[in-house]
Amino acid sequence: MYRLIFLSGRYQGKRLVVRQGITWLGHDSQSHIPLAAEENIAARHAQLEDTGSGVYLSPLADDAPIRLNGELIAGAVRLQHDDEFLLGNLRVQYQEIIAPRVRQRPSPGLLQPVTLLLALGILATEIIIIAFMVKWPERLILPQSEATDIAQAEVIRVQREAEKEAEGSGAASSHAATVVTLPGTSGASTGQTAETEKAAVTNAAAEVLQEADFTPAELGTTLTNLPAATPTDPRIEQAQRLLSEAVAAIQFADYPAATRLLNQVHQLQPGYAPAHVEHARLLELRGELDAAQQRWTQIMGMVAEDSAIQHLAKKEKQRLADLRAQQTQVLATPATDTPPVARLPRQIRIVTPPVVQKMPADANVEEMRILNAEIALAPDASLFKDAAVQVVVTFYDITTDGQMHPTRAITHGPALITGGVLSGGKPYPVQATYVAPPGLRTREASATGQRSSYYGFTLHVFAGRILQDAIAKPKKLLDLPIQLPADPH
Repeated sequence: MYRLIFLSGRYQGKRLVVRQGITWLGHDSQSHIPLAAEENIAARHAQLEDTGSGVYLSPLADDAPIRLNGELIAGAVRLQHDDEFLLGNLRVQYQEIIAPRVRQRPSPGLLQPVTLLLALGILATEIIIIAFMVKWPERLILPQSEATDIAQAEVIRVQREAEKEAEGSGAASSHAATVVTLPGTSGASTGQTAETEKAAVTNAAAEVLQEADFTPAELGTTLTNLPAATPTDPRIEQAQRLLSEAVAAIQFADYPAATRLLNQVHQLQPGYAPAHVEHARLLELRGELDAAQQRWTQIMGMVAEDSAIQHLAKKEKQRLADLRAQQTQVLATPATDTPPVARLPRQIRIVTPPVVQKMPADANVEEMRILNAEIALAPDASLFKDAAVQVVVTFYDITTDGQMHPTRAITHGPALITGGVLSGGKPYPVQATYVAPPGLRTREASATGQRSSYYGFTLHVFAGRILQDAIAKPKKLLDLPIQLPADPH
């Protein structure tokens, strides 16, 4: 199961959940997802196949190319989450959906009965052992053996008492034989001898200490003066926690919640620089480039001149200034390195494909066509309000020998506007006219020898010098150089 999000065309903004294995896309009514209203779509344009191990995108027609993330594919390619593929002029985004887990009913199998029997066996064994231990003396000790053991214990006791009496008498006689009192002496001499022995021991200890020769340590001396421990500021801890929540909200594209959390950090700790850095990045993500530039200027005034945040703020402010210069300068010369359409930033995009309506001829007009389209600002666009938005429409004619060239008819393109006009989110109408006055084709034929006729158009959208989006009919006209009007103002 996966989701398709239409980024352009009739179903722009719609989300479609696909649960089947094989899905066909094309303008054929028999396709699973019919796209009859889209341009440059084949009858069977593409196939999405869910194999269980992944979803594969493959083209079904040789003349119906598919671009995946800007690259042309020729066979089946496995899609990754958030991949974008282009079918004609239709952009579609693929997203994976994690299917809810189905709770499976546990199966007893063979293990549970065996475990139950083993538990019952252990329980029966314990009951038998407990019943045996209730009267174990009666079962293990016989009367005859008990009497014999008591008599043997009495004999052993009598022998030990006799041994103790013999040891006591022998020690008394030995002590009496050792201590001899000489005639004329008293007990004082015995005390004097003990004092002499004590003095000898003290002198021996002093000699050992002298041989050691070390300085005794002074107890009670403070070895290190440790600084007093300071508790962490609870406001800093709360600011760090709120900042972590804001960063997580930005990663999940929940910009309102991130803005609310960052404002709480600013109220709690107005000078907390990491919160201002994340706020500046958030403003750029939301397309508020002027506010982001002001926020980086504010950061430069609150941090040290040689700090890493100061260098970061200067770098980001200069980058936004360069981007402003690229967006606000009116394009005067065609871009030499025009990127492919699939790689254009499309911050300003063509939301309604151009429709060319042919008007009836009259006495003043030999041929007249009117082109109508709509452009709009992308939801995640990073565009300055004073950006110069320039829409260049070029009509082409073709001669009888197949040569294409910009028309010589009278054309009038859309006027130059600013990015603020698109900030409301509503599409902005674009109109251009193609007028061939009477006799133009005849004069062309006489001057060049070839008669010309209307062939197609190109439409390019610029924000300053940056090409945002382009479309042409037929497509090969996009390979030609961009034709700017003589006076872009």
